[in-house]
Amino acid sequence: MKRTIPFLLAAAAIVLCVMLGACSEDESTVQPKADPDYFPFSRSMTWTYKTNVLADFGYPETTLDMKIDTLTSAKGVHHWIWVRIPAFPDWAPLFAVLDSGNVVYSIGDHPPEEAIALFRHRYQAGEAVSETITVQGKSYNTLRYELTVEPEGKVTWWFADGIGLVKEYSEDGISIFSGDMISGVALTELVSYKK
Repeated sequence: MKRTIPFLLAAAAIVLCVMLGACSEDESTVQPKADPDYFPFSRSMTWTYKTNVLADFGYPETTLDMKIDTLTSAKGVHHWIWVRIPAFPDWAPLFAVLDSGNVVYSIGDHPPEEAIALFRHRYQAGEAVSETITVQGKSYNTLRYELTVEPEGKVTWWFADGIGLVKEYSEDGISIFSGDMISGVALTELVSYKK
């Protein structure tokens, strides 16, 4: 019995140290990932957005789905942003993207055209602004990125780590989801996504 007591005391001390060590970290603090990705380039993901960018085509407010997939044409195999809306249930390629390092380039709807830097997997200091926004009732920690397209105007995108595009806004009617600028404000918001 005398040998059991020191053993139990030592075991209790070890358990107490482990518990104190575990409690010393604030569980409410989310540590940033070492390798964030603000535009996941995965063929398994599907995003659903609520948007008004098809208003000029008779859809004042609608949902659309987006995914990334490949398309083979006479000019080669390219990754494409694909979209579908409820009125047209088939997926349609919208524009090609070329992933190069940390930048996702747009190469138009007839690739290969001149590459234009569109989105980034990661942002350097000063490229984007951290902002917490609420979209469709959900809060997201995002990076806000603004792009000026001459002479059309400006578009602002909000990207969340591991999710991608959360919101798109343009007072000039610019949208990645429509080649034709809409009259008035273009607004697109994330409803849901599947990995």
